[in-house]
Amino acid sequence: MSGLNLSGVNLQTLIAPGADFSRCSLVDANFTDADLFTANFDSSNCENANFLHADIRGASFNNAKLSGVNFEGADMRPGRLATMSKNSEGKTDLSQTDIRGVEIDEPREEVAPTTRIILKRHKMWLDSNGAEGTCADFSGADLSNLDFAGYDLSAANFSGANLAGARLVRCKMSMAIMVGADLSDTDLMASDMRGINLMKAVIRNANMRWVNMSGLILKDKEGNDTGKVWQSDLTNADLTTVILTNTNMRDAKFEGADFTDGIFINTDLIGCKIELATLDNATMKSVKLKAGSKPKAKPAPMRAAG
Repeated sequence: MSGLNLSGVNLQTLIAPGADFSRCSLVDANFTDADLFTANFDSSNCENANFLHADIRGASFNNAKLSGVNFEGADMRPGRLATMSKNSEGKTDLSQTDIRGVEIDEPREEVAPTTRIILKRHKMWLDSNGAEGTCADFSGADLSNLDFAGYDLSAANFSGANLAGARLVRCKMSMAIMVGADLSDTDLMASDMRGINLMKAVIRNANMRWVNMSGLILKDKEGNDTGKVWQSDLTNADLTTVILTNTNMRDAKFEGADFTDGIFINTDLIGCKIELATLDNATMKSVKLKAGSKPKAKPAPMRAAG
């Protein structure tokens, strides 16, 4: 759709990862809650466009006009504009782009060699069913702003760890222990978090789109289903302003969890006792609930485009 005139078009909740909007006129366009992961907006005119709560991670805005754009709640954390042009010194060149009011964070750090050794031994432990290697223990460690994308962290112990700002995209984290951990501003998109223990964890402003946090079906030594389910535990966790779009939280424990100002879109909450959680001013749309379940506080209505 490169080069089209889409001024004023309503593309709210559009799912178009990788879409090509280069050289388009997008003046006053509405992209509220849209999935625009890695989309191309090069040389487009986005003046006064609305990207409220949109996912624009990895999107390219080379030479785009962005004056008056509403990026409130948009997911554009570390590396989100990494595809923008570089100057002769290898630095991001924003000279031709109007990004007034847009905050661009620094890229996350790679894990240290000692941490990679722990992760390698953890993989050995997982692959050998505990016969070799060692289960990773990061309890109390400072792992803030590190990039763990794609790692298998299943059953690892992160109790009390500082993971603020870390990138945990597409990780395997089933049965991981994160009691009291700080996961503020983390990117957990598309991670497998079945059966995870997040009791008393701080998960403010985290991106949990496409996360699977449903109960983990336990198997016996022969790999057969036992019929037992290990529930994910969010008891007394702080999930204020969390993003839970297309997230599976079926059967998770919600007692005392705080979802104030959270965003629930196409979220599976069947089996969750959400009446035991706080959902003050939460945005809820197309949420699957168990019959008779009611939030403790009335959720906020879906905000209209500005």
